[in-house]
Amino acid sequence: MGVYHIVQMLYLLDMPKVERVSGKGYREMDVDEQRAQEAEFDVEDLDLNCTVNLNEMDIRWQQLRPDHDAYSSSQHHWIAALQGRVPLLPTAQIALQTMMISEGIYLSDQFSFQDLPLHQFEYLVL
Repeated sequence: MGVYHIVQMLYLLDMPKVERVSGKGYREMDVDEQRAQEAEFDVEDLDLNCTVNLNEMDIRWQQLRPDHDAYSSSQHHWIAALQGRVPLLPTAQIALQTMMISEGIYLSDQFSFQDLPLHQFEYLVL
């Protein structure tokens, strides 16, 4: 699971306080050996080769979400929050919690912890 998924879950669950983490890091995709030696593997390089009509998608989003424009960029969101149309997102808290969960997954994997309390490594990030 990538950090984007963690961020989205934290936001959708209204930022629950995570107390324990258990995880394992692994890769399910084959990597070209030459590419692996030249650079670190990055899922952002994945080419999906698909097409989407962005105009139709944007119109649909505007119909479904009245404040869709407030989330089209960080600047739009900031302005909409200043106007009182949407609440300001707790980005710093989400980022810190995401980093702690990611670190917990790696520490759990590295040291073979089955259930790692987050307070045990909180000092690493504060």
